[in-house]
Amino acid sequence: YLFVEIKGSGNANIALLTSPDGKNYDSKGTILDEAFHLSYPQVFKHKGEIYMLPETKGSNNVLLYKAEDFPYSWSISDTLVSNVGLKDPSLLLSEELNLLVAVDDDMKQYLFTADSLAGDWKEIENSRKAWGNETRPGGRFFKLENTWYLPVQNMSSGYGTGISLYQLKGNGSN
Repeated sequence: YLFVEIKGSGNANIALLTSPDGKNYDSKGTILDEAFHLSYPQVFKHKGEIYMLPETKGSNNVLLYKAEDFPYSWSISDTLVSNVGLKDPSLLLSEELNLLVAVDDDMKQYLFTADSLAGDWKEIENSRKAWGNETRPGGRFFKLENTWYLPVQNMSSGYGTGISLYQLKGNGSN
């Protein structure tokens, strides 16, 4: 399954492509359509359920969707962060840390933490950073040799022109 952003009428939606071999794909069309822009879909399994965390900035909330009938039917399961429009939310759920990273329109980075996916996501005090052209998440957190990394967009030559990796250290800083 490959979940992608697809241009809709007036906004973008989430579409699905499937492939039996990872080379040849069939479009299954739009699987998530809202009145606001959707993009950056992160699909993951947590405690036996399948979720999607897309960018939902246009709703002025960070919305979490749960699969009702995977992969075709989704409904809002939770509002992780309210009353703030954030781009490209990236989620880390682990035994040691739950972290949500996103940026606002000014590319200021926000960090939130909670005790669980369904917990109360609180902004980490004094966490809003402007790292020049490298603040906007560019992919999922991943762990390599017991160290967490976050891809961030390097926009020194414009949007979508590069990716840098930031290592997550003990206190949540780069």
